Amino acid sequence: MKQVLQNYKTGEVKVEEVPPPSLRSGAVLTAVRRSLISAGTERMKVETGKMSMIGKARSRPDLVKKVLKTIQTEGVANTYRKVMARLDSPTPLGYSLAGEAIEVGSDVPEFAKGDRVACAGAEHAHHAEIVCVPHNLVVPIPENVDDDDAAYTTVGAIALQGVRQADVQLGDNVVVIGLGLLGLVVVQLLKASGARVFGIDVNPGRIELAKQLGADMAALRSEDIPAMVEAFTRGAGADVVMLTAGGGQNNDPIELAGEITRDRGKVVVVGLLKMDVPQRVYYEKEIQVLLSRSYGPGRYDPVYEEMGIDYPIGYVRWTERENMREFLRLLSLGQVNVKPLTTHRFTIENATEAYELLAGEQAGSVIGALLEYSGAPARTARIANPKAKDVAPQAKVKLGVIGAGNFATGTLLPILQGIDSVELVGVCTTRGQTAKAAMDKFGFKFATSDATELIDSSDVNALLIATRHNSHADFAVRAMRAGKPAFLEKPLALTAGQVADVHQAWQETGGRVLVGYNRRFSPFVRRMREFFVNRSTPMSLIYRVNAGPLERNHWMRATDEGGSRVISEGCHFIDVMISLCGADPVRVSGRQMSSHEPDTAQILIEFADGSIGTLYYLTTGDTAVAKEYLEAHCEGKSAILSDFRKLELVSGSKKESLTSAQDKGHKNELKHWAEAIVKGEPFEISMQSAIMNTLATIYGMESAITGEFYTLGIESAALKQAG
Repeated sequence: MKQVLQNYKTGEVKVEEVPPPSLRSGAVLTAVRRSLISAGTERMKVETGKMSMIGKARSRPDLVKKVLKTIQTEGVANTYRKVMARLDSPTPLGYSLAGEAIEVGSDVPEFAKGDRVACAGAEHAHHAEIVCVPHNLVVPIPENVDDDDAAYTTVGAIALQGVRQADVQLGDNVVVIGLGLLGLVVVQLLKASGARVFGIDVNPGRIELAKQLGADMAALRSEDIPAMVEAFTRGAGADVVMLTAGGGQNNDPIELAGEITRDRGKVVVVGLLKMDVPQRVYYEKEIQVLLSRSYGPGRYDPVYEEMGIDYPIGYVRWTERENMREFLRLLSLGQVNVKPLTTHRFTIENATEAYELLAGEQAGSVIGALLEYSGAPARTARIANPKAKDVAPQAKVKLGVIGAGNFATGTLLPILQGIDSVELVGVCTTRGQTAKAAMDKFGFKFATSDATELIDSSDVNALLIATRHNSHADFAVRAMRAGKPAFLEKPLALTAGQVADVHQAWQETGGRVLVGYNRRFSPFVRRMREFFVNRSTPMSLIYRVNAGPLERNHWMRATDEGGSRVISEGCHFIDVMISLCGADPVRVSGRQMSSHEPDTAQILIEFADGSIGTLYYLTTGDTAVAKEYLEAHCEGKSAILSDFRKLELVSGSKKESLTSAQDKGHKNELKHWAEAIVKGEPFEISMQSAIMNTLATIYGMESAITGEFYTLGIESAALKQAG
């Protein structure tokens, strides 16, 4: 299918052929008929993309801070690779569209195949022939509203949320500064609310259009606006000023708003603009400054948008979905007219012409530009790479990759690309554009949005699974039952029931899966094993992880998707302990610091050889302290590893200190995996060990809740699954 993508590194916009997305749970697969290019928002994206690296950094200081924090914990080289991988990833454009449902999730009863729907969301409602959108961002289109008008639904919901924030009363005097796409919709919604509306813009054509659409008065910014507003409001000043002007470094809108707002009036910021608020005038008038967050409650909340859990109407009346639905109702009644806002039309094939227009001197002529889609889009999940070359048959790992997120494209695939025994055959993601990008960047032969294409393909003899955590166990089972060795990014599973499923598949097939516990393959951990070789007594191990806090809405904190940070990442550190003592965990006990910090936990592990390990996983420490710190003690010897940069080995009062660039073992791990497949040798980490490790993290966290010790065994996992 065709999709509009931007290379954020260069700013270039292209129409690419990519695999269509696959239907996800709780979502609606939609064939797009019209999508709206928002002149202001998307022009800003194009302009930002074309900036130099310094310009991009200046425009996003928040991201610069994240990069600096990453440098502190992972070093300059690793951070640079991550940043470059992110910049090279294609960015989908678009966030407002109308189309037809072609497939509906079984858990979405309110829609059926063939329904006309409007869809929202910069993460989902892209300029593409087919999109997959969670159902809380999808609403039905009334019969008398055509696709052209329905494509404006998201912009309409943004405008409607701004008006709701203003809490406009009948007869209020409202000034709208900025009569672009958003401002002209706001003007109409204010009139529908019973307000008297005064519009301001720098473009004469938009002044006239605002009057045609109902504005009681409109004027150019070059006129004497304060005097005109004073006359319009009979000397009182504006009850509300709506700022819908575009971005840039112009502080005039916020300054003008303060000048023309009445005593104790409101200024509502709906657009993206500079906001250096003049303190004196806003203080003296006690002006309320209100910000309107996109299209309403639910925006940026993954529980609402991604998981589809609605808010109780008694607490939240107007969610983003209800705002979308209401805007369509107003279109249906004729109380809002968006037809005059469509200034340009392009086919999806010629979409780049629209972005060239936005970047040129005639950008001001664009208010709303519609992309048109015709015919039934191709739904072939697989696309071929025309640059791929046939490789002569030989003993190779013919790899299919499922999942191409930041870690896969920034760390795993660059390493695999450099291993001679690995041939990159196919790559799959649920969102086809990321599979296409990985295919182009790393030279896969084909890209697909259907994992079955890889699992069942005779061209693929091994799988790398780098999807989100809740799918790991299922893909591990499918790989084993397909008879294909797999590399599975950690964790192996999130629940004891999933562990039981993996164990059963392993018992029945003897399948081979290496879980991505890379740290045991690092040079320093290998050196520690050599240091303690030939020991005859148990070890004492302490592993402290200063992980730092994670964003509240990060997917890893969702128990049904990420499984908690300790379950997701703790297995890494327990595997290092398993590697050092050479024995699997058999008993665990856990404690959490408090319900306010569920990711800060301590797990005590007993190993089969009598060794004792303690994992401290912390989110409350200072980032200046090393992220990972490991102590190992046995038979008068001690080893201390700090952040995989420094290792101290102490024996007989003699100390050996080793330092190096940070190496957490990813390259050694993947080389071992590929070599073991080619030679038919066992993986260093057995499936039995991976299963016991996973049970240790799962029951360690359960112990943190119950306060009990747990004896580990697959039998307990199977019983828990049956229960």
